[in-house]
This record gives sequence, structure tokens and C-alpha cells, in this order.
Amino acid sequence: MGGKSNKDLITEIHTVLLGVPGTEDNGVVGHLKQIETQLDNLNGAVNTNTAWRKALVWVIGSMIAGYAILNYIS
Repeated sequence: MGGKSNKDLITEIHTVLLGVPGTEDNGVVGHLKQIETQLDNLNGAVNTNTAWRKALVWVIGSMIAGYAILNYIS
């Protein structure tokens, strides 16, 4: 048959999941951590962007309301 032994299969699975020590290969776990970090950064950027947009909408809305009140008064 010439198949791989259980120990060889376990070693391959371990390498795929955790990567090769001492190299840039992080394995699946390392890639998932990188994706998680990137998503956290993206989520922070979206939250910041959303806060700025809300503030901008409030400022513009206040300016329009003020203009409407001034036009109504005069």
C-alpha cells in the first residue's frame, strides 16, 4: 500500500494548522489571527468614519435649521 503512517499524518496536520516553527509560514491559525487583526482594524476605521459622518450630518442639519429659522423670522 505504501500509505503514510498515523504519525506522519499527524505531523502534516500539525504543520498545516500551526505552521513551520522558525519560518514565515504561520499555518491556518496564524492566518486566522492576521485576518482577525485586519478585521478589528477595519471595524475601528468604520466606527471612526461613521462617527465623523454623524457629526457632519449634525453640523449640516444645524446649519440648514438655522437658515430656515432665519428665513422664517425675516
